[in-house]
Amino acid sequence: MKVLTTIALFFILLTSCSMNNDKETVLGKWNSTTMHNKTAMHFYKDSLIIDKFGLHSVNAWKMDNGKLYIKRTAGESVSPQTTSTLDYKFSNKNDTLYLKSPKDSIFQSKYVKN
Repeated sequence: MKVLTTIALFFILLTSCSMNNDKETVLGKWNSTTMHNKTAMHFYKDSLIIDKFGLHSVNAWKMDNGKLYIKRTAGESVSPQTTSTLDYKFSNKNDTLYLKSPKDSIFQSKYVKN
């Protein structure tokens, strides 16, 4: 029983550390790499600022198990939705952020860290 409890606690600790690492990795400014999708995202600990097509929005955000949850709190966006859920992953060097809708099969949106 002690071994099982120890293994479970170790797994929980390992999982929570990796999620915190993603949150620390994403902090900072990210810019899209395509000309037709000019987007800048600036992740702060307590907010996410998105500038897209001349529109500026302030958002609350959180990351959990490969998902990025965004909720617009102020400003304007091209999307009428106030909440979004996106799948995310980082490059091996953590200098590129890939995003996709959960409905998509491949990561099409690519952002580089400034």
